[in-house]
Amino acid sequence: MAFAQAGAPCEFEFRLRRHDGEYRWFRTLGVPLRDGAGAIIKWVGCNLDIETLKRAEREQAEYQQRLERDVTRRTAELQASNADLEAFSYSVSHDLRAPLRAIDGFIAILDEDYGPRLDEEGHRLFGIVQDNARKMGRLIDDILTFEWNEEENRWEAAHHMFTWPQERYHAILESDPGAVK
Repeated sequence: MAFAQAGAPCEFEFRLRRHDGEYRWFRTLGVPLRDGAGAIIKWVGCNLDIETLKRAEREQAEYQQRLERDVTRRTAELQASNADLEAFSYSVSHDLRAPLRAIDGFIAILDEDYGPRLDEEGHRLFGIVQDNARKMGRLIDDILTFEWNEEENRWEAAHHMFTWPQERYHAILESDPGAVK
């Protein structure tokens, strides 16, 4: 063996068959002992039964494969869930837009037909309803335009979803304290 001729320490693994016929893994470690002149006198070493270690390595590799399959499966499930969520949000936004357009349209019709009969407060209230219907339409548009492809944007979008309504509420209160009761 090349390591013996070079006089370098060695380490190698191999399988041996035991007296009962079972094969087990062993690791051999060897180092040369030298005399004062540096010549190899003999080799000293040991054989270690590493069957348990090899079994653990096989189990770890199997676990890693299972884990990778699970991650792949869960990733696919998450992608499907995100696609479903996107389809749902589109459907909901469409279903929400129709009544908002109706409200906005009816307010315009009422204002046109009955506007001359209304006092200033009536016109103001119509304006509030119309403005809020349009704001709700913009909110729906904003929800649909969120970028959900990158993790950073998901957190930003989620934060915006929770803070935006509160910001709008406070803005309405500041502009017209009597608008929200």
